[in-house]
Amino acid sequence: MRTGDTMTEDMKDLLKNCLLALNNATEEDIVKMQKVFDSEIGRYSKYKNDTGFEVIYPNIAFTDEELVELLGKEFMDSLTNLR
Repeated sequence: MRTGDTMTEDMKDLLKNCLLALNNATEEDIVKMQKVFDSEIGRYSKYKNDTGFEVIYPNIAFTDEELVELLGKEFMDSLTNLR
């Protein structure tokens, strides 16, 4: 069983990996990612929303300040392509 601290560190690692991937992505990579995203959304478009499902954690974007606090200034400064 994972503790809250371990899960938090895992989520930070996942966030760092996602930001690094975006930072290192070319325009071609981004177009490919968008096509995959669009196809996945289309795959489920025939299903109607189940009113029994409720999102517990709404999708709220981090501010720049929150990312610096969470991941550190040095890491965020290394993301030169995401400025």
